[in-house]
Amino acid sequence: MVFSKSQLIIIGSVLVIILFFVLVFLGVIPGLRSDLGGQTELIMWGVYDSADDFAGSFSGLQNVFPNVSIRYVQKDPLTYETELVNALALGSAPDIVMVHNSWLPKHMNKLSPAPAATFDLKAVRDLFPAVVEQDFVSGGNVYALPLYIDTLALYYNQDLFNAANLSFPPSTWDEFISDVDTLKNVDRTGKINLAAASIGGSADSINRATDLIYLLMLQSGTRMVDTDYTSAVFADYSKDGVRPGSSALEFYTQFSNPRSSHYTWNDSLHYSLDNFSEGTTAMIFDYAFSRETIINKNPFLKFGIAKVPQLSDAPIPVNFADYWGLSVLNRSPYRDLAWQAVSFLTTDTSSVNSYLAATSRPPAPRSLLSGCSRDTTLAPFCAQTLTARAWPRPDQSKVDVIFSDAVKGVLNGKLSILNALNEAQDNVSLLITKLK
Repeated sequence: MVFSKSQLIIIGSVLVIILFFVLVFLGVIPGLRSDLGGQTELIMWGVYDSADDFAGSFSGLQNVFPNVSIRYVQKDPLTYETELVNALALGSAPDIVMVHNSWLPKHMNKLSPAPAATFDLKAVRDLFPAVVEQDFVSGGNVYALPLYIDTLALYYNQDLFNAANLSFPPSTWDEFISDVDTLKNVDRTGKINLAAASIGGSADSINRATDLIYLLMLQSGTRMVDTDYTSAVFADYSKDGVRPGSSALEFYTQFSNPRSSHYTWNDSLHYSLDNFSEGTTAMIFDYAFSRETIINKNPFLKFGIAKVPQLSDAPIPVNFADYWGLSVLNRSPYRDLAWQAVSFLTTDTSSVNSYLAATSRPPAPRSLLSGCSRDTTLAPFCAQTLTARAWPRPDQSKVDVIFSDAVKGVLNGKLSILNALNEAQDNVSLLITKLK
């Protein structure tokens, strides 16, 4: 059959219209996602949570905003960041996204700040711990809000502690060193038969190794970046003429130095989570989300969770936070509505509790922290939330590699503590420069 030119134009127009509505239905053209009844669908991307985790929260949202619904899409955490950037370039990005608490320096230009009438700086300070302002507020503008805040804590093997006649986990680093010396079993050849703790090695063998280094640096008073965010400064002198960053790295690496009396770990051992689960490491440092992993690896392991050790003379505790927040992309055609949804999901008590019950995470809102202290599993994490800190990394994964390489350089004898830290500082400063 041969079509005339006018027939081909009509057929082509019909196909374009059909394709248009298919794209609208799939959300590829996000600006037109609403049905004839005035219902607006917001698309939300996340990583570690499932749609079921948000079921109660989304239901509560619709009770308050009957004409708003959210379609949640769970993404692979390994490809999420790249997929998000690509979606923005193609014009097919969602409205609401999960952003890591280290992402603001790198991705702020892609995010839409909350309208002051919906959520302002005062509300952040009133409703959330200080770390949220540090991570998600810039220039007085609020760019994201969290549902939970996780912190680095101490996991310890109760059977090994009992066998060593240790009644309590260490609360200070001095006590930690004493416990390491009591628990470790290293023979004359240097073989580690029982590791007292997974500390001192690189990210090759220790889960969240670099987070532990950041914690030690922050506890020692190290400034990680300068005030104007133009360069890293963690290798520099402090006001009293010492290098707290160097002291922190030296403290950390001593536990993987065979010449140290506190030697208890090296990168040839099994990965820290595996080693702990096997009962051959007495202590590890990790987050609340790792608890389920450990239980799945060994349901019969008897372990406890305690607050992370602090410096003996510290006036206030310092803890390290790792978490995600909800934000709105600046390409969304429903920015104001999306921010109203984010505000509800992160501050409505019933909504947040529904999410927390589904995910077993420590809460972010201040109002829920006291109740969390009665939860034997989450209590240590909740007790650390108000004193949690972090620092604005220009690229989280690259910075982690830089610090892990610094540890390797020290342990293999190629770099001194100071040279390793100076090299790391230069590399992180270069990443910051690339953001400008």
